[in-house]
Amino acid sequence: MIRERMVALPELQVRIVCNIQRDRGDTFSAETLLRKFQQQTWSRLWPDPPFPSFFFDPRSLSLEGEKAICHVKAMVADQDLLVTSANLTDAANLSNFELGLHLSIATHADDVWDHFDRLIQQGLLQSVTWILHFFGNRTSTKRPV
Repeated sequence: MIRERMVALPELQVRIVCNIQRDRGDTFSAETLLRKFQQQTWSRLWPDPPFPSFFFDPRSLSLEGEKAICHVKAMVADQDLLVTSANLTDAANLSNFELGLHLSIATHADDVWDHFDRLIQQGLLQSVTWILHFFGNRTSTKRPV
């Protein structure tokens, strides 16, 4: 459904922030893990254009220093906000007991969008450059009203 809206409304700005994880004991480069994610996960989840802007926390791929996992499950669409405990997996959607909250209040949706804008502007979330390089650039962080 999101892709269809992007086709119908080319000005629609869609961003995905997700965790790209490094398995315990894995010593591959961050670039190798990003390529693996693109080939094995992203291409299956979003095979056709138009493509959203895609961001991740680079600390999740760090071999040294601070580790992090992006565990947020939230969606901002138009003036709606969805916050949920569910991961985007079959198990979460079909088997698990999950809880979500849907708010149709523009200020809450704007606040969450702006929060992610700040993380991007501060460099805490980074664009996955292979998506921008191979699939085109949608880098604006302003959401249409």
